Amino acid sequence: MSEFPSSSAIPANEAANNLPLSPSTARSTPDAIIAEHETYYMICFQPDVAGVITTSPLAMPKSALATQYPDIVKAWEKKKREDRDEALHICRTLDGYLDDFRMSNAGNPIRERNPGVACDQNLLPGMSAHWGKLRQCATHSHEDGAFEVCKGCRVAHHAQHDRGFDRSLIMTRGARVPVCESCAKIAEKHLSMRLRACVCDRQWTCYRCRESELENLATARKRKHIEGKCGECGGTGTLVGDVEVCLLCRETCVYKDLAVA
Repeated sequence: MSEFPSSSAIPANEAANNLPLSPSTARSTPDAIIAEHETYYMICFQPDVAGVITTSPLAMPKSALATQYPDIVKAWEKKKREDRDEALHICRTLDGYLDDFRMSNAGNPIRERNPGVACDQNLLPGMSAHWGKLRQCATHSHEDGAFEVCKGCRVAHHAQHDRGFDRSLIMTRGARVPVCESCAKIAEKHLSMRLRACVCDRQWTCYRCRESELENLATARKRKHIEGKCGECGGTGTLVGDVEVCLLCRETCVYKDLAVA
């Protein structure tokens, strides 16, 4: 018997515990992804020389499949993008017909319609449509191809439920904390005007990549920040609010004009 459960038997919360293909199933070559879940794919297998598929669909962790069979994952991502583009085209066409019908019946001229955007990310809770400019996720794996994220998803990220950390604090302050006057003078001496050396949570990323970074920032802040102490040297001198150090990347941010000597 196979070490993997079938698609009808595997509970979603146990799928992430499955291991890569075992020797008993490795003789069957994975053919394609047939379904995607949060942490794993359901894959089907190629038939043998007699045209018989001898292995039932199995669950495989995403990271394992991407490592062992990257072409299969790329084909799946391409199919998803094509499906989304087709669905968006259908929705645009249908919405256009409805808008034209309403406007013409009301005796008004037909207005130009917003064509929408083909965001690669699923709608976040609270969203009804993707909108705004599209930009590529800065930290997404380039092996999977470009992953485009719209501005609407970036905005909606702020309204998602907290996951063990203060979302409002971490999304606005990250792991950046004030430094004392002495450390601030050192930073001002060596840094240029309006420097933003720390880029944590400043890059345009998808929900999954950004959420992972937020968790890391929250952990760094919780472990290393002591209220009232300098984030650089740990001293208790007067803190400077417009010079901060990130407790994750250890880079300095300066939020004022520096008089460079």
